[in-house]
Amino acid sequence: MTFLAVYHHENLLNPIKLLTHREDIAATLEAVSIRYDSIDIAAAFNGDEDDARILDNLESRFDDYPHRKIIRLPAIPRYATPPSDAGEPEQSCTEAGLRLFVKGRGVFCLHQANHLYALGCEAGDLVSVPAGVIHWFRQGAGPECLVVRLGHNAEGVRCVIRDERLAKGIELPEI
Repeated sequence: MTFLAVYHHENLLNPIKLLTHREDIAATLEAVSIRYDSIDIAAAFNGDEDDARILDNLESRFDDYPHRKIIRLPAIPRYATPPSDAGEPEQSCTEAGLRLFVKGRGVFCLHQANHLYALGCEAGDLVSVPAGVIHWFRQGAGPECLVVRLGHNAEGVRCVIRDERLAKGIELPEI
């Protein structure tokens, strides 16, 4: 289930907003220049494709994003607690980009305008990441997680890893 928990960055214990309707999530994120959409990818992916086939399936839909990088994260058994470093580290990128969640689930966090936006993502969720916004992803328990990072720069999205202070300072909701 997709959700959005919004926290003030000085109080990471209690969300000031918790949303579960996709329209409300999209409107809240749009207010801070983050685009959220859910696209039907079931016909394009059965979950067992190799990286080349996944990229081929995305070519026509995202032809204005020449940089496409697949991030594969191994399955985490449902009985296990995911390690705090399962996913992408806290980072910011010099260019804007997109994240397309193809398989698995987790919480994608964005720190923007004194607020932390914790977005529970699953297959088909598409999130824009503005340039300079601190963000990270924490994988949830379950099957392999597959995320595609898309960028306008053919050479790739240049990101700077942060100190993880914010990412490690919050107990994220489970998805």
